[in-house]
Amino acid sequence: MRAKRNLIAVISGTTSGIGVAVASALHREGWQVIGVNRNPSLLKQELGEGYAELIVGDSLEDYESIGKQLATITSHINFVFCNAGYGLQVAMEDAQLDALERMMRVNVTLAVALANGALPLMFAAPTPSRRPWLLFNSSVLGIESLAFRGPYAASKHALEAMATSYGIELSGKVDVSTLQLGPVGTGFRQRALLEIKQSKLTGARLDYRRHIQRLANKNGASDTPTHRVADRVLSCLAGRRPARLRVGAKVFVVVVLKRLLSTNWMRAFLGSVEPAEEVRRIPPRLLDE
Repeated sequence: MRAKRNLIAVISGTTSGIGVAVASALHREGWQVIGVNRNPSLLKQELGEGYAELIVGDSLEDYESIGKQLATITSHINFVFCNAGYGLQVAMEDAQLDALERMMRVNVTLAVALANGALPLMFAAPTPSRRPWLLFNSSVLGIESLAFRGPYAASKHALEAMATSYGIELSGKVDVSTLQLGPVGTGFRQRALLEIKQSKLTGARLDYRRHIQRLANKNGASDTPTHRVADRVLSCLAGRRPARLRVGAKVFVVVVLKRLLSTNWMRAFLGSVEPAEEVRRIPPRLLDE
């Protein structure tokens, strides 16, 4: 694959949302883009030359082969965006272990496999003035969690910890950052709602109605557009690359409150944002009357 400017980007999850926006923006800037997906995307048809795609299965063997497959496509990589992921948004007590394992495999294990598979090619990047950049798509939930967000937040906390270790271990060779986002206008809520519907929540202790109503609203008025996220990523590629790239007012609010409030006060505030209320049931004695 021949690059217009000899700049190669690898992005997971380019079938929708942020992955599509970042891949398209980089392609317009003359980058060669390699998408890493479980299913084929439409970008190959839309972008044409300058976009290649690597289809990866769900097994660990598939993940371990990513590096070898990338080496057959390109001789070096300048930018890796570990973006693929989805949200299992249920109460911790309702999290099914198989569903939790599936989400962690996509959100965390795939990110490690892609980063480790790409690193040898990042070390080979001919960039005397700019180091390669490894970016993990985290979330405001990688800073603090909320009710019904525990499983998903756990995956984002894992990415934050991994990025810190990668940043220390790759210092001077590769820049490492996490992308901390608030709500973004993508299909994320629809996927999260589907996961809830597939969960066995009959007889759940907590009331999901408010949470489901929020997810049913496809995109909120305050959601960050995907093109704004892409603009920030491109800006950092050319300029300063903070260890925590934050986009969206809600992210900065959470960061400030986390610094100002004690743990108990922070939990009280987060509990007021979306309360974990128990389902109201009719007492048995009233049913007998």
